[in-house]
Amino acid sequence: MDNNILVINLPTKTVKLILPEFDCDMDVDDILKIDYSNIIGEMLTFPVIMNRIGVLRAEQEDVVRKAKLKLEIIEAQLKQHYYKALMVSKTVGTGNKITEKLQSPSADQVSARVIQDKTYQDQYDYYSARQKDLSLLESWYWAAKSKDDNLKRISAHLKPEEYEKDIS
Repeated sequence: MDNNILVINLPTKTVKLILPEFDCDMDVDDILKIDYSNIIGEMLTFPVIMNRIGVLRAEQEDVVRKAKLKLEIIEAQLKQHYYKALMVSKTVGTGNKITEKLQSPSADQVSARVIQDKTYQDQYDYYSARQKDLSLLESWYWAAKSKDDNLKRISAHLKPEEYEKDIS
């Protein structure tokens, strides 16, 4: 089993957390349903699932941050490129006092060219798709959080003697 290791440096010690990966495909609807015939199993195992969803969420947030940074880098490079490419030489003056002057493009002209650039569009599409993935994961997280809250409410009404035989 592949494990991700998260190292957290605290002021007095270093803590290593082993985060196992999901090893199979999951049906989100099955995870979010409460199995009332196995309520004790649900209550005992669902915190593990919540943790794994949280880990997936954190990983996707990292993917989105990196995609956004790459998009910003590409945008900055393209702005610089198009700023230089859109410079025009303009003749100023009359008679003997004619000079050549460089005229800078407007910010809107540069931005328009950047948005039309295929490299920028491709990276924007990638970033947008990763944002969508994160939004879907967020939706799953909040639905799972709701199930977790419901399991806590249900467990508050259970008496230990009602489920002792299920645990043994």
